Amino acid sequence: VGSYGPVTMSAGSYIKYRFTKYKGYTYDFCVDLTGGDVALYGDYRGYPTTTSYQYKSDASGSSRECVVPFKATSTGYYYVSVYAKKKSTDVYLDIDRY
Repeated sequence: VGSYGPVTMSAGSYIKYRFTKYKGYTYDFCVDLTGGDVALYGDYRGYPTTTSYQYKSDASGSSRECVVPFKATSTGYYYVSVYAKKKSTDVYLDIDRY
């Protein structure tokens, strides 16, 4: 579906990405980074934040953060946010459909 990066993120900043999801397809999204700490969030209602989200990564402090794959039950936009808990370098966001 798409890729974004590499970027350097300052602590407390977000990368926001929107894509069209299609009913019946499965989607997964991951973020890779060289240094730092980020959290990955997804939501169908709008850009997710640290307090409002549908899905959240659970590998804090890892060089790879992923959200559990999900199957789209409708066609429409899906929103992904990457939040930098501290300065993070070489941050890449990848979204796949299968």
